[in-house]
Amino acid sequence: MKSNTNKKKMETLIYLPDINTKRHSEHLIWKWYQNIEIELKTVLDGQRLNNYLESYYREAGLLTAWRRPFFKHHFARTFADAANHILAAHSKPLILDLGCGSGTQSLWFAIMGAEVIAVDMDDKALQLFEIRKIFYEKLLGRKLSIEIHESDIFKFNFYAAQFFNGIYSMFAFNMMQPSKLLLTILSDHSEPGCRLAILDGNNRSWLPRLIPSRKREHCLSPTELKNELAKRSFNVVAQTPGFCIPPIIWTFFPTPFLRKIDTLLGRSPLFTISYQTLAIKE
Repeated sequence: MKSNTNKKKMETLIYLPDINTKRHSEHLIWKWYQNIEIELKTVLDGQRLNNYLESYYREAGLLTAWRRPFFKHHFARTFADAANHILAAHSKPLILDLGCGSGTQSLWFAIMGAEVIAVDMDDKALQLFEIRKIFYEKLLGRKLSIEIHESDIFKFNFYAAQFFNGIYSMFAFNMMQPSKLLLTILSDHSEPGCRLAILDGNNRSWLPRLIPSRKREHCLSPTELKNELAKRSFNVVAQTPGFCIPPIIWTFFPTPFLRKIDTLLGRSPLFTISYQTLAIKE
């Protein structure tokens, strides 16, 4: 009984974004990501998939103390930019979350009023997503407009009249090959004015050159992605580095100082380990 009471108290610490907020800061996105630590101790406590989500976010840095400054810079900052970009033009956009995983970004979009089509091939991640969706619907007291699909995107059954206002992908785009065919599919199913945000690794940076196991075949470079999007009537409005400075360094130096250096290094594709592309379909 005491355990359930403690869980209920912890659930009150969950941050729920305000649907009326027009622009979301990195700080608010950071609060959203911090919910995951509470979820692991409440709704997911004792669940057989608890370790799966914990392992993912520990590796990413959210649940590892020395990596948290890096996680905030790399994930909270970039998702704030992506979310503001995608939600700027519509109050209720139809968004495709490409490689949605356990649903952290899809849930954010849906809470903000979007209709979300979430696609991934990882059945464990999607099972977690379903549990988390029910949890947030209970907290909010309303249903979230999310369709969760376990599918290869190249075999996904797009509805005939389904055209997206937003497309989001975080570290999934480069895994879905061939990239050019994927871009054509996305273009064919997006409305004029559709806003796209892709965060992914840069296969042309020093990291995959130094560590061959980090290299992926047939990935588009930042410049190639920009050119291929232009061929499909997407105007790239921003292409920025996700990070250049390795995670360990963010532990020892002030974030504002490192961000200035990171920005300078990000001018060269050689140093840009990840990058985010924001585009709008003409």
